[in-house]
Parts: sequence; C-alpha cells; structure tokens
Amino acid sequence: MDKKLPTYEDLVFAIANFNELYPRQGVTISLGEKFDLAKDYNDLSDWFFGKVGVYILLNGEKEVVRVGSATENLYSRLNNYFDYLDDKKVVGTGFWKEGVSTKYICVCEIPHEQVFEALALEKYLLRILTPPLNKEGKSKYVWYRKKMLAELDRLSEVYGWEKVSEKWHN
Repeated sequence: MDKKLPTYEDLVFAIANFNELYPRQGVTISLGEKFDLAKDYNDLSDWFFGKVGVYILLNGEKEVVRVGSATENLYSRLNNYFDYLDDKKVVGTGFWKEGVSTKYICVCEIPHEQVFEALALEKYLLRILTPPLNKEGKSKYVWYRKKMLAELDRLSEVYGWEKVSEKWHN
C-alpha cells in the first residue's frame, strides 16, 4: 500500500518517457494546460468539445487521481463526471464517484486521424501511474479511497444518490 499518490510531475515524466520509448511519426504527445474546475467550469465545452485524447484528473494537491480516454468527444466524456450547475455547493464538483476529489483536468489531445493512440497512451499511463480512482490503483491506494468516503456521502445528499458503501474502497 503506497502512501504517496502520483504527482503532476510524475505525469509529465511519464508522458516524456512514452514519447521516448514509443516515438510516433508526426506526433509528439503533449500535456495541455490545467483546467480549473472551480474557476472555469462553465468553459468545459469551449476547452474540450470535439477533441479526442486522454484526460487526467488531478486533486487540489495536483496529484493524479484518475486517467481515462475519449475517442469520440472529450467534452461529452468529461461532462458525465462533473456538475456544472451554478450552485455554490456543487459547482465543479465530481458528480460521479470515480471523479471525486478532482480539482483540475489535464488533457493530451490526439489528432482525430490517430485516435487509436489515445488508447495506447491511456494504457501506458494507467500502468505507470496506477491512479487511485482507476481499478489499476484501487488496492494500492485503499487509504485514499477511504479518505473520500465522507465527501462521497456529502455528494450523495446533494445529488440524491444512494450512499456509497464501505465496500467502495475494497
């Protein structure tokens, strides 16, 4: 059980490593700017609509909590995770339990004609970083998942979901 989550710096290093180990003709994978959910939540579609690639969810300490990909539309995928209602209690918070604690979103945009590269990069980052909210990091970061239970209970009241059981972190 690891007590240190993968950091933003670990992410930057992993992407540089990916580019070095698996060079792609005409494509260098790069990490976009951090999207601040609390500040820029109404601009989600402006940033991500129609784009494809890999998204990385970071908490307030800029630690990697989840990695995923969208081969159709990043905006649609990310819009499923977060609530963008203009309500100070819930604005920009994770609507879906597997996005809980997210403060920032980073994206590695992939050209549409090479969308398959998103899946390769996602798989690589999952193997290297093992984020706690992905199944690859679930057992490694049980402590973090337990720490999120109180926030999940709060969100269940806000959104009217069924409370997450203690088994969520097992």
